[in-house]
Amino acid sequence: MRYLKALLLIAFFFVSMLFFVQNTEDLARTLVIKLSVLSWSYASAELPIYLLILASFAIGAVAACLYFIADKIRGAAQLHEAKARIASLEKELSQLSTPTVIRPSGITLSEPAPMQSVQSPQ
Repeated sequence: MRYLKALLLIAFFFVSMLFFVQNTEDLARTLVIKLSVLSWSYASAELPIYLLILASFAIGAVAACLYFIADKIRGAAQLHEAKARIASLEKELSQLSTPTVIRPSGITLSEPAPMQSVQSPQ
């Protein structure tokens, strides 16, 4: 599976580079990004289209990495809490595993009284 993922990644990069090489003329054209909100407006400097594509890819990759890092930290915290809960429950179970018998007279035994064998009359 690891080799299949590597081959797919190599194929993706090959196709991407082929796309960029075959479309350099179109991708080299400049573009001005404009934003107008009410009376405020903004216009960027002239940027080539390939730079916008690469910047979008980089911003998306960073956002995805930040999301997965936060998810991994959250998962590690939940795992730590679960391990602490397991340890607490195992401690409680070990304390409860020694049977105690409470007699009506209030005497507590750590083990049940031995059974006496009853001999049948012959």
